[in-house]
Amino acid sequence: TGTGESEASHSEVDENQLLENGMKEALFQCAIQLMNSPNECIVSKASSLLALALAYKCDGSRNQEQVIQSSILNIHQTVQTQFKRVDHLWKYDAFCDIIKVSSRLSYSFAYSISSSLIEGITAVKPNADSDKNANDVVEKNEYILSLVSSIAQMQPQAILKKLDQLLEVFSLSEDNSNGNSGTSMELSEKCKGQLISIILSCRLAQLLPPENWSMVYKEHVRNLVLSLSDGWTLYLLTRHAFSTGNFDIAAEEILQKRLLNEMSTSSKSYLWYTTLLMIARAESELSKEGTTMIPHALISLDA
Repeated sequence: TGTGESEASHSEVDENQLLENGMKEALFQCAIQLMNSPNECIVSKASSLLALALAYKCDGSRNQEQVIQSSILNIHQTVQTQFKRVDHLWKYDAFCDIIKVSSRLSYSFAYSISSSLIEGITAVKPNADSDKNANDVVEKNEYILSLVSSIAQMQPQAILKKLDQLLEVFSLSEDNSNGNSGTSMELSEKCKGQLISIILSCRLAQLLPPENWSMVYKEHVRNLVLSLSDGWTLYLLTRHAFSTGNFDIAAEEILQKRLLNEMSTSSKSYLWYTTLLMIARAESELSKEGTTMIPHALISLDA
């Protein structure tokens, strides 16, 4: 009788789990349907709730994973449809949460949605006859680059494959890296910072980037860094360079050339930037040469 009661208990648990999974899937589909709404508020709330549900992924069981992957596929179709149908800036903000979470959970989603986002940049050009239109384009580019930057931090390999296409949009491709061509898009301070962040994040996709890869993209970063005027943006990029393993860029291009030489306004800031520079140089030596450089790196830090 004890065995029979145990089997009945397990059967009841399984039925309850199936029922719960069915309810979760129904709720997912309901939220996805709401994201088809033309109303900004409804889309934003549905996106946020769905992102929260996906982020926790419930119990992590195989059945639940199937529900998640199925939902991500439907989310992708919905977002793509809305991007084609709705030509308003609010859509990028409204879909922000769900795009970030879905990109973290699915490489294929990140790769596909990044293509759509980059195409959104190429679809609009500034109109010299309309300041309002030009400002709208700049704002749209900032929204898109912000999303691409977030995706790059979670799925750098997906963005690395699209990086040349993205740089081509802003006439920052290898063919134009010598300054022979101006930018085809309006580049605000925020856009420049986001582009730098995207390039730095792509370093995470390669343990040891080919030397020619490093030279090409370092040149893009160098030119963009030199054009930035905000010290706080440069400091944030320094932190991002540290977290993505771009210690040489943090040391030579941002800290040495910009923050120390141009942005240091007090003895305290000078000391702080100098300390960061020494750490970045030591880390750069270790990342390039390995443990054999530990003694040399320690001497640099002691200095």
